[in-house]
Amino acid sequence: MRGSIRNTVLFNRSKTLQATPKGGSFSAHNRALIIERITPSKRGRLHHAATDWFAVSADGTTIEAGTTVELLGRQGLTYTVRSTARSIPQIAA
Repeated sequence: MRGSIRNTVLFNRSKTLQATPKGGSFSAHNRALIIERITPSKRGRLHHAATDWFAVSADGTTIEAGTTVELLGRQGLTYTVRSTARSIPQIAA
């Protein structure tokens, strides 16, 4: 009986979104590198803490491989991320 209660608690924990603390971050290492492109219709992959994870964009934008992202939250094995790339203003010719 004790084992089944423990398994239920662990299962329920993995299904909840783990967000960053208010005004804080997961850790000192709240950045990751995208290794597989993220699109609005398909999750990509990122590398963080010596492990590869699934990732989705928080705002539904495409994020290319090689982009550094900020980790915003995690649900199960999938992180929600935001690109840290700054857009460069276009100069009219």
